[in-house]
Amino acid sequence: MPTPDKQKEQIAALQSRVTELEQLLVTDEQLLIYNRQGLMQYLNLIAEEVRWQHKHPDKRRNVVVRSLSVLFVDIDKFKYVNDTYGHDSGDVVLKQVASLIKEETRDLDVVGRYGGEEIVVGLVGASSEHALKKADAIRQRIADEVFDLPGNEKIQVTVSVGVAELLADTLDQAIKRADEALFTSKSAGRNRVTLAPPYEGAL
Repeated sequence: MPTPDKQKEQIAALQSRVTELEQLLVTDEQLLIYNRQGLMQYLNLIAEEVRWQHKHPDKRRNVVVRSLSVLFVDIDKFKYVNDTYGHDSGDVVLKQVASLIKEETRDLDVVGRYGGEEIVVGLVGASSEHALKKADAIRQRIADEVFDLPGNEKIQVTVSVGVAELLADTLDQAIKRADEALFTSKSAGRNRVTLAPPYEGAL
């Protein structure tokens, strides 16, 4: 029969394994960022806190998060990359773009794959002004990067970004506004950042 110390070790190992398995459920294995489920799960927790603070500006809770901005990032002409250089090369570009975004954000920010080559970033505590600066830094960092592809090919890509600050709207509404701003960036020529108009609904 295991000794008490050995039992503690076994329990700790089991708990660690459970945590690893839980993390796998919310992680995109290809990009090593949150998948859509994990992204929405964590952002909703933050969004609920922000909305509560807007409704109760004079009250305090243990965790105070007064703002959340959402970046909707999409690789420009990604289909061209896949069609010209192959899907393996497209995967390399997508993974490196995700890595660069992670490098440009803080540990407390939330980065996840929303679908296909679309990446959503939640900037915790960021106003729209700060989010615009961060979005442009991400855009510039990716535009400056040279991507090494299989077969010794080298290319450069750009991204377009839509930005929305969550105020009294829901997370889904903020993401939709950021997505609409992204469309504006694409329509205006790509490789640019657009801020969505403020939410005008009721608190």
